Amino acid sequence: MTAMKIISVASLKTFWEKHPDADPESRSAKVREDVIRTKQDYQEALKAIASLFDNQPEIGTPEFDHMEVMVLLIEAYEAERYPIDPPDPIEAIKFRMEQSGLTVKDLEPAIGKTNRVYEILNGKR
Repeated sequence: MTAMKIISVASLKTFWEKHPDADPESRSAKVREDVIRTKQDYQEALKAIASLFDNQPEIGTPEFDHMEVMVLLIEAYEAERYPIDPPDPIEAIKFRMEQSGLTVKDLEPAIGKTNRVYEILNGKR
């Protein structure tokens, strides 16, 4: 799926003023002014798309387009309000080891002798 960029109404108006020869269909395209600014807007947006996830609309339908735009708006709100810091590299290795059921011995071919693996996992190297 291609990433969609959200453009403000003001940007569209500016573009159309500078490019009066732009495709007439794009000039008449429906412009969504849904913006998620508050936690209440966010909660309402989540409720609005919940039913669409349960009963997924077909691609190309207005319902699908609405869902896609709402998901992008929700993602943008979440990225701004609830950023996720990257994990500590050592903790990420330990987590992956636990997930995969790996032991220190399993890391030796990639890292080296057992003591070297322990040095890395203990933050000494």
